[in-house]
Amino acid sequence: MGSIVPQVISGEFRVDSRVMAERLENKHKSVMELIGKNAALFSDFGGVPFETETLQTKGGRQEVRFALLNEDQCYFLLTLVRNSKKVTALKAGLVLAFREAREMAQARPA
Repeated sequence: MGSIVPQVISGEFRVDSRVMAERLENKHKSVMELIGKNAALFSDFGGVPFETETLQTKGGRQEVRFALLNEDQCYFLLTLVRNSKKVTALKAGLVLAFREAREMAQARPA
């Protein structure tokens, strides 16, 4: 499994909640429930933009709602998940991914 690559969205590094769920080996629905149950706390770290994507499945079209989490929100999500070897490795990888993204952005000429 590759490393997480934060995307720049509206000038801020963000990670798709579906990517986080995949790396946690958790269902996206469960991750979205954690975000929803703790919405006020997530918003303490900034606004949480939600988007919807339409997917074509065997059963027809399906709407998938997902969150675009900033760095602090990603870390907060990880604090809500029980530690395992996989989760601990993801936490370390996420710290490195955001650091590398910041370093690459700083190295680019304005």
